[in-house]
Amino acid sequence: MHEMSFASAMLNSILESIKREEENKNIKIKKVKKIYLEIGELTFINLEQLKFAFEVIAENTICKNAEIIAKYIKPKCKCLKCGYEGEPVVEDILVYCPKCKSISLKLTGGKDFNISKVEIDYETNTSN
Repeated sequence: MHEMSFASAMLNSILESIKREEENKNIKIKKVKKIYLEIGELTFINLEQLKFAFEVIAENTICKNAEIIAKYIKPKCKCLKCGYEGEPVVEDILVYCPKCKSISLKLTGGKDFNISKVEIDYETNTSN
C-alpha cells in the first residue's frame, strides 16, 4: 500500500517543520488541527486509505485526529502523436490522449503530492 509511505512522509515532514518552528520562534505547538494537501491524480492515491494510514501512524503524536483535506490536481499533457495539449483521459491506471487515443504523451503535473497548509493550535501560557 503506497498510501502508507505517503502518510509516513507527510507525518515526518509536518513533525520536522513543527520542531523547526518551535525552536526558531520559541513557542510550543499543542496540536495539528487540519492538513491541506494537493494530490496529483496520477499518484493514484486513495484518499480514504491515506487518511487511515495517517491516523494509525500519527496516533501518539500532535497530529493525532488531524483532519486531512485534499485538493486533486489534474494532469496536463502534450500528445506526441497528434499534438493535442490539455488534459489527458485517466482511466484506472491508463492515461491517453482524448483526441487520438495515443498513450505517447508528455505529461506535466498530476504526480504532485504537497502539503499546502497546516492549521495548528499553540500552547497558551496562562501563568503570569
